Amino acid sequence: MTPTSRPLPILMILATALLACAEPPWPDVTPDPAPPDPPARVTAPPATPAPTPTPVPTVELDPELVTALRPIFTHNDAIHRALAGDTTDGVAPAALAIADAALGVRPQVKDATTQALLAEIETRARHLAHDAAIDALRLAYGELSKPLVALASAVPALREGRHVFECPMAKGYQKWLQAEPSLRNPYFGAKMLTCGEESVWTP
Repeated sequence: MTPTSRPLPILMILATALLACAEPPWPDVTPDPAPPDPPARVTAPPATPAPTPTPVPTVELDPELVTALRPIFTHNDAIHRALAGDTTDGVAPAALAIADAALGVRPQVKDATTQALLAEIETRARHLAHDAAIDALRLAYGELSKPLVALASAVPALREGRHVFECPMAKGYQKWLQAEPSLRNPYFGAKMLTCGEESVWTP
């Protein structure tokens, strides 16, 4: 063996050792990460049903008393027409006529609920008669309308020839009574004359 041929076995041994230490060409079997969980399904809460209006106890009055109460609503029609027409003309006399009619009928009424409503109508009508500015009159008219609607709701005979409407934009009490079937908003007048909708017979 010549001196130059001796390193070959050493090189071969080193190459074999290096190959033995190298990673084998095996396929990568590392599992893929698990897919993320699907987002939780959100269920909308059930819709809350609109509250059912509480029925108003019906009060039966003698026909004579019903006839005696009708002028209250006739004078109220005059106030409604004035405010819906953006005027205060005739409001004070009509309000005083309502107060006097309520006062005159009260002694004839035996039902305590009706008596209380008539007392409230008288008080609020007299207050309405002393207001001058139309904005104050409209608020006071809403306060008067509340016992008027309650009285007509309790005495079905008083609803004849009347409609009850409601405006969600109105300040204070939002209902009112009127004789005309077409809505005419007394709380806003020409500014929003048709704002609102026909309502139910409850206070």
